[in-house]
Amino acid sequence: MTLASPAWIRALETTPAAWSGKVDVEGELASVRGSYYLNGPARFSRAGQRYRHWLDGDGMVLAVHFADREVTAVLRQVESAKFREEEQAGRALFRTFGTSFAGDRLRAGIALESPVNVSVFAHAGRLLVFGEQSLPYELDPRTLETRGPFDFDHKLNAASPFSAHAKIDPSSGELFNFGVSYAKAAPTLHLYRFDAEGRRVYRSRVALDAAHTIHDFAVAPQHLIFHLSPYTLDVDALLGQGATQMDALRWDPDGGSALLVADRETGAHCATIPLPGPAHFSLHTVGAMADADRLTVCVQESARPDYEQYQPVPELFQTVVPTRIARYVIDTTNWTLIEAVRDDHPLAADFPARPPAASATDTHWTLAISNTGQDGPKFFDRLERIEWRDGRGDVVDHYRAPSGCVLGGEPVFVGERNLIVQETSPDGRPRSLVVLDPMNLAHGPHARLHLPGPTHLGFHAVFVPAE
Repeated sequence: MTLASPAWIRALETTPAAWSGKVDVEGELASVRGSYYLNGPARFSRAGQRYRHWLDGDGMVLAVHFADREVTAVLRQVESAKFREEEQAGRALFRTFGTSFAGDRLRAGIALESPVNVSVFAHAGRLLVFGEQSLPYELDPRTLETRGPFDFDHKLNAASPFSAHAKIDPSSGELFNFGVSYAKAAPTLHLYRFDAEGRRVYRSRVALDAAHTIHDFAVAPQHLIFHLSPYTLDVDALLGQGATQMDALRWDPDGGSALLVADRETGAHCATIPLPGPAHFSLHTVGAMADADRLTVCVQESARPDYEQYQPVPELFQTVVPTRIARYVIDTTNWTLIEAVRDDHPLAADFPARPPAASATDTHWTLAISNTGQDGPKFFDRLERIEWRDGRGDVVDHYRAPSGCVLGGEPVFVGERNLIVQETSPDGRPRSLVVLDPMNLAHGPHARLHLPGPTHLGFHAVFVPAE
């Protein structure tokens, strides 16, 4: 059985039913108390209408609750405004990231109605799930019942650009986020800061030279850092020509990339620093750290955008290219780039992860596709530990899923000895989470969490320790 097996393809297309029940723990699991949450797209068709793109599917959340004596799990659909309206109508109503339908519509005529399918965070005593460019939704942290959109005490509204990649400072509890206004005449980066109680500290605006597509950013002790690539949104095509967002994205391989740096305390723009060499696209950052007057940023880059590899569902990543790991060092006294170290990785990699409290960027963990470079659909099947040594980002340890299985979802740290990632079963259906020692991946899982029912291949995840 190969990664492109019929079992794997059918599993990605199939929407699992909601369920709850007890988790069967196989192996040794050190004392863990808290909850693991995973969000991702799960529903790709309605009444014979099919979505083409992995970002199109309606969000579904998996929760695994760890108590002293038992582990239980819940799987439930996020009941977004899009989901509820389409369930009532019995058909697709809204245009999605990669799929359009006859007579479809946009939210307020200007934006996609979010399927709320990307990420999940715990903030200010609430469990929030996020989609791109929209308000997050609040869920019941135990049952995953959808409570409704969350607007941070009326400090945001339905038109506020708000991304799916919020960052939470583990020491202060503050939440930082951003959003992009793609107005052709004045593209703008919006920056947000909320305190540990959910009160807005600021919303600032930074003018952009173009309508850059930005998915992630990095947070350092004094700065927020964004990777800008020449991958832009033609908003006229989206609004006036009925194109999907995927169709309206423009990649200029001759354009340049840059790092935009903002002041973390105020949200004010500090500098935009051009990067040398050909343009690269960065979907996810690894992290950032500061040392005196130096700011170090680590990102995963690719020679072309990744979104084109997310279609057609379910045959993803057919021509995916290797990833480059890059470290950029900035002198913050004069805002100049003083070092650019790039190391080509032989495989396509994504979903980089580090321990929540880690400040250094020397080590990170990531999912990778072992069949990179081969024709045909494929998926993540390796979990790697990458360390920077002598100016190189080397893979020093890895775990590969058993034959016929793939890995899904962002790797998540649970204490120092547990790294959790989703793994399919040989029939292609995700039914388990594997728990590995992050410093000894090659040893294989020291525990498997067998779920009471099948789930979906997720995007981003988080672990919330019990209070």
